[in-house]
Amino acid sequence: APLTYIATAQPGGASCTTTKNTCTIAGLTNGKNYSVTVTGYNSAGNSVAAAGSFTPAPVVQTVSADATLTSVGSVVNLKIVNSVSNSSVTISGAGISKTTVMTNAIGQATAQVKLGSAGTIVIAAKGGKATSNATVYVPGVTFTDKVKAGAAAKLSVVGLPPSTTVTVTLAGGTVITAKTDAKGTLTAAPSWKVPGSYSVSVAAVDQILGSTLVTVTK
Repeated sequence: APLTYIATAQPGGASCTTTKNTCTIAGLTNGKNYSVTVTGYNSAGNSVAAAGSFTPAPVVQTVSADATLTSVGSVVNLKIVNSVSNSSVTISGAGISKTTVMTNAIGQATAQVKLGSAGTIVIAAKGGKATSNATVYVPGVTFTDKVKAGAAAKLSVVGLPPSTTVTVTLAGGTVITAKTDAKGTLTAAPSWKVPGSYSVSVAAVDQILGSTLVTVTK
């Protein structure tokens, strides 16, 4: 005759019953050690109990993005896993419009968000009582214009991973090559001897950041 199995956890006596190879014992405490006995039975009687032990660990909700380095205005696809099943997940941050999606029966959901600002952006997704994050780098460049001849013009690069090599060039030569700091930013102060209009480009990780070209008139 087919066997039915019962698994019992101690302390507490929580149990589950199945005719298959697995079952879920509900109501256990994460981080607490349990001993478990499994007994099979049918019309002929009970089997010898098998024993083991384990410590349940929490299942952590995570959110991942399909891009880690992109530009302002781009659309990023997000995937949420291990959330509460059939529940709403709220996504915010990164200058995006607040978005709410529903998870499926196994706690997964997808969403598209449009990035609204430059910088190192953490997109937080909250489902049930858990909040998890995805980090997306959105490069941006600012430049002080209309400075006097020979004066320094402040250039700031934001939204790159830490220790990224950045090369700042202008018409006629390289201004600076350096690495971004722990926050993914870099500040340079190039100066020009002759008045005029200059084009400045900033390149990092072998890419032009969003094809950014800044013209400075002084």
